[in-house]
Order: sequence, then C-alpha cells, then structure tokens
Amino acid sequence: MIMKTVLVFGGTGFLGRNLVPMLKATTKYNILSVGKMGDFNMLDLDVLLSSLSTVCPDIIINLAAHVGSVHYVMDNEATIIDDNSRMYLNLYRAISETCPNAQVINALANCSYPGEIDFYTEKSWWKGRLHPSVQSFGTSKLLLWMLGECYRSQYDIKSVSVIFPNAYGINDGTDVTRMHAMNAIIARMIKAKRNRDKTFTIWGTGSPVREWIYMPDAARILMGCIDREFEDSYFNAAQKQGISITDTTNLIAKEMSYDVELKYDTSKPDGAPVKIMDDELFRKYFPGFQFMPYETGIKNTIKYFETILE
Repeated sequence: MIMKTVLVFGGTGFLGRNLVPMLKATTKYNILSVGKMGDFNMLDLDVLLSSLSTVCPDIIINLAAHVGSVHYVMDNEATIIDDNSRMYLNLYRAISETCPNAQVINALANCSYPGEIDFYTEKSWWKGRLHPSVQSFGTSKLLLWMLGECYRSQYDIKSVSVIFPNAYGINDGTDVTRMHAMNAIIARMIKAKRNRDKTFTIWGTGSPVREWIYMPDAARILMGCIDREFEDSYFNAAQKQGISITDTTNLIAKEMSYDVELKYDTSKPDGAPVKIMDDELFRKYFPGFQFMPYETGIKNTIKYFETILE
C-alpha cells in the first residue's frame, strides 16, 4: 500500500513545530515539512511549481504566514499583506497546475473577523471591516479562504479552512515582538521574576477579552481534518469562552508563584475589545474534542519558556 504524502507549509513556525512531530509519530503518512524559503519558496511561483510537480502531495496543510504581535503587524502592514497575499496566490495557482487532486487544509486566524463584533459566529465572518490593528494580516486570511472557494469552483480543488483563536503554548520562538500575546506575557514575566522586579507592565489597558487555544490542541484539530469531507468550507476551532488580558496575566503570575504588581502601558494598542468564538460548527465535526484547561496549558508553557530563555 502506497503511503499518502502530507506536505506542511510553514512547518518551522509556531503551529508547525507542534503539528509536524505529531504527524511524524504516525505511520499512516509520508510527511514533508518546509519553511518559507528553499525549494518550496511560496514567494516564487516558478520554484513552487517545480517543487510541487516533483512531490505531488496528496494532502497540503498550509500554515505559512508572515505574522507577529499586534505591534509588529501594525509596524509592517504593507509587507505583511504583500507577502501573505503573494504566498497564497502562488500556492493555489501551483496546486491547480501540479496537484489539483490534493486536499488543502488552511489555518486561519480569528483576526479575520470584523473588528466591531464581540461573538464570532461563522455567519458573521463577512459582516464588517476588520479591526485596524490587524487588517493587513486578517485581510490576507480572508483572501486565502476566497482563493479556496474560487479554485474549488473552477478546478474542483477541495479546501477547508480552520479559524483558530489566539494561540499560546510550547514550541514558540523567543522574540517577544513576534510572539503571540500570551506567550509574550509569559516570557516577559519569567524575565521580570528572575530580575526580582516588583512590577510588571501589561501592554495596553488589560481589558480586552481573548479566547486562547493551546497550540498542541490546534495541531490535533488539524490532524483530525486529514482525509475528511466537510460540508462547510470554514469553521471555528472554538471553546466559546474567553478571559481578559489582566485576568490572564494574574493567572500566569499565580502559576509562577510570583507576587507582582501589575501596571499598564496604555500607549500600546489593545486590539479588538472582545474575541470569543462560537463552537456550534466545531462540535459538529469534533463532538468529543477535549481542550487543554487554561491552568494546565499555562503551566506547561511556563516550564517550556523557563527552559529555553537565557
């Protein structure tokens, strides 16, 4: 029996570093993981066409993105929308010409939802403008889904897009300007505790409410999408609950046994006030899925960063 080939774009990123080891631990698939450059450079259509025609993957998991913190995204808006749009346009063009029978699984971010709504249902996805703080990145993710729809219509390429909440967890990098929000808080707080600081500064007002997903959970969801048929072309990977930045920071401090006073740098932007996602469609496809409790996920993430931070 010939094993199917799974090609992971963005396999060296935060989500990729959680997903690829899980995939390789199985014996069902031949796994090929690539970063943003080299033989599978998504910014170079000719290179991508050549590489895909050689590999002919059966399943493509697209995690590729130029992304960073809210502050990084706001400082690099043009570059981010340009890079991401070019990667996604090239990807679907190359798939249509080399491996149109491949199943495509895209990872999307909840910043692609309208900025003025508090509760994210899939039906509300197109009902408003994105929050200005993330419009460049979020718009490129909307484009990615639309490319899937158009290429399904013309070339019968089968795609599904999974919209994830704000992520945290193990296997992230150490640059706080590029890290996801909770991981950046954890990394900065570890350094603050080591320095015996009496205060800790939250970037922004601390009032925004976020739904968080432990990145290994996101990886397990993507694994569960392989070789499946979906009636919907996109759905939330959701728990339907959120917690404020201030309460999140207090929980991190508690898990670190760190008695510290919180202060706020209100010169930093908050982003959208509330991001909580409806889970009805998710439970349709993953009825028994168990998410990592915040307390346990945060404890694991603290241990991870305590090990890798100098």
